[in-house]
Amino acid sequence: MTAFLARAVAAGESSAGFHHADHVLPLTEPLARMLGREPGTLVTVRVRRADEVPVVIRTWPGEPEILRAVRAVLPRVPECLAEGEGFAVHSYVEGTPLAELCGPGKPVSGPLLKELAELLAAVVQVRGTALPPLPPGWPSNHTDSQGFLRTLAHLADRQIRRPNWSRYGGLFVALGVPEDALLRFADRVPSMTRRPYGLLHGDLHRGNVVVPAAGERLHCVGWELACYGDPLHDLAVHLVRMRYPGHQWDEAVEAWAGAVRPAAVAGLARDLRHYVAFEHAQSLYAELIRAARTLEDTFDRPALDRATTAVHTAFRHAAKPLCLGRVPERPEIERVLFRRGVAARSLGEAPHGRAPAGTEPPPRPTARSASGTSTGPAAPPVAGALMRTPAGPPVRPAASPVVRVAAGPAAPVVAGVPAGTAVLGTSAGPVVPGASDESAVAGGPGALAVPGGAGSPVEVSARVGAAPVVGVAAGPAVLSAAGVFERGGVGWVVDRRVGEHAEFPYDAVVDALLLEGAAPAERVFKGAAHLTTVLHVPGTRFPVVVRREATVVLRREPSFLSEHAVLQAIERSGVPVAAPRVLALGTSHATDPVYRYRGDRFTVHTYEGARDLGGRPRHPVHGLLPHEADCLVDQLAALTGVDYAPIDPVADRPRFHDWLCEQLVALVAGLPKESQRLARFLGLPDAPRLREILARHRVTDRAPALLHGDLNPWNLVRRDDGPPLTLIDWELALVGDPLYDLVRHMHLTPTRPEIRDRMFRRWQTRLPERFTRNWQQDWPVYRWIETVRSAYVDLDRSVTGASLDAPNVRRAVESYAMTLAAATASLGLSSRHRAPRLTRALAWPPGPGSVPS
Repeated sequence: MTAFLARAVAAGESSAGFHHADHVLPLTEPLARMLGREPGTLVTVRVRRADEVPVVIRTWPGEPEILRAVRAVLPRVPECLAEGEGFAVHSYVEGTPLAELCGPGKPVSGPLLKELAELLAAVVQVRGTALPPLPPGWPSNHTDSQGFLRTLAHLADRQIRRPNWSRYGGLFVALGVPEDALLRFADRVPSMTRRPYGLLHGDLHRGNVVVPAAGERLHCVGWELACYGDPLHDLAVHLVRMRYPGHQWDEAVEAWAGAVRPAAVAGLARDLRHYVAFEHAQSLYAELIRAARTLEDTFDRPALDRATTAVHTAFRHAAKPLCLGRVPERPEIERVLFRRGVAARSLGEAPHGRAPAGTEPPPRPTARSASGTSTGPAAPPVAGALMRTPAGPPVRPAASPVVRVAAGPAAPVVAGVPAGTAVLGTSAGPVVPGASDESAVAGGPGALAVPGGAGSPVEVSARVGAAPVVGVAAGPAVLSAAGVFERGGVGWVVDRRVGEHAEFPYDAVVDALLLEGAAPAERVFKGAAHLTTVLHVPGTRFPVVVRREATVVLRREPSFLSEHAVLQAIERSGVPVAAPRVLALGTSHATDPVYRYRGDRFTVHTYEGARDLGGRPRHPVHGLLPHEADCLVDQLAALTGVDYAPIDPVADRPRFHDWLCEQLVALVAGLPKESQRLARFLGLPDAPRLREILARHRVTDRAPALLHGDLNPWNLVRRDDGPPLTLIDWELALVGDPLYDLVRHMHLTPTRPEIRDRMFRRWQTRLPERFTRNWQQDWPVYRWIETVRSAYVDLDRSVTGASLDAPNVRRAVESYAMTLAAATASLGLSSRHRAPRLTRALAWPPGPGSVPS
């Protein structure tokens, strides 16, 4: 058998699918005698793919036992003649696969459509007594359609998502698919009509239908995904995977309904959509995992385009069933897949026997701080890597690609230098007539000195387009901290607003970008506005995070300050506020211009979570403990010592409360028409009326200070190795009344009365009187404003689906009925009589396959 198997793989007529490779060849005489067949009889040797990943649901472990059970009832299925570890020998089914005669998307002829329906009807007549034992946990009532669909969803989570999550889960998180999406699908399965169970083929698409010679009936092959359950599931799988044209969908359903027995048709019009929704939901996992695997094996522009199209199509179908809120746009999917593909290629992930992702980047030269202090072990030179000598300029390894060095807008222009050429220059040299405006000249304060003096030719690690260049030092030569650094297929352009960090040099940033695409799920976090990836970069003594803005941000609350500038101001001030440190700022791009990946903005921060990167950050989602409440108040008090003038020159504007109210009115006026219409229907006032209501209240003017602006529980990280809380995600920071920051925190975080009183007392004693006067009479006004704000913001999130994958947003939407009641009551209005039913519909996603009314 071993020799025959080797011969089949080497010389047999082959076709490959996702799970098996089939090899057709005649039986040799010894094997024919052993199998009781004539020598020369054609057989199919099915060999399981060695690199197969679990992307399908399997009820039974092997196809042979299914065929043995089914063949007694359905003689047209292949016969399993022999089996072994990873292979089986089947009788050959003569004919042509339907996929070769009528490809996906093409209409199927009426007689063939009817015969397909009859084939499904014949399969479902096989009862459970003829089949192998069902696995534990199968519904005991073999007419329970709801239980069967819930079982399928749980099996998809157990057999598809979980085995792949550690390796590919980061892709799902980056694209907005929560870890528990399939389990929540199972929880939402509605009541369904009971139908008697039967055998289901589970994968009847065009490639598994064999059209024999004229006068014979259709055959079906590929039984490894067969199961036992509701016949509507088999119909749904068939409809989706056959890819019928739209006009033929109803025709196929009618043909099936006319072929099966009446009990199987009960509830067809109401329940079929739920099974179709599940088929689309589970297909998303298969498509995204297969796309990632394809890019690991072949990473080029055509492969990336095909993968992007397949994943985008899967998202369009799965978004509603999985309640994802929105469908990622093609550019967003392409960026995530590009980062994954470049990471897999650079980290040396082989198609077989892959190592865990996110472990080691390619070796890089000695990591040196800006002062020249070594922070990591030396490694062999890498093509395109920027190398530093202890007391010299960046140099390029012999015969390696080079790194572009860009220049700031104030750098001098040197005569005789062609456009686009990188040169060394002074930070304040003259502009020479006749020079090209596009000549790039490196210069500026804080740059590394280049020995050699004026006029000395110095080879620079630089490239413009594809041609290496030689820079010419002019005057006191310096190398700008700004530049373009490339390696491993990805590069980044330095944003000079953040200089090179002593403990995280520019070449370490490239390592972080390479590691980012392969990060496992537990290190990837998707918020309302940012995608955050936690990494450990070899040669760096602390973990870091790469933060990118979400491609599509429908956040109604605007940002007023640059987050990196806020964090730099906190670090410069030296106040005891536990916040991340900014390490780098820039945009990443593909080094090969054939790819569209470019201009992808990012920031690198220090990581403020647990030391064990395998554990998830801990957040006070149920409220602060007493010592945590004290810590937060102390940090809010410390923020009053931050010099905010450099980051907000107009921060000393008076009447913060009036400005805040106008911001809320502007938010309401800017909501989409559908959100405004629904707000009026629920009894919320429009923007002009809201302005009149808000004007009834006044608060005391207090001294301004830097505020975090969004102290919800997920922006507070619990720590055991320093201050009990670290404050992260400062993109909504602003300058204003310190009381507002504290009250907004209490609105966004569950706060028990005793914790609230404790925080107010400590806050009053820790802050100078100019920040706290009359706070007792003013804090209810801020709480009222935030309740009203949430009524509009959370309603809009429900309507648009924006950021529903963020945990704080999901919790706010689920409690919207209470938010609306509190807001309308505080406004002195009554919610409309239909509001409770409508808010429940908004807060609780509909069942699979249904559409919100």
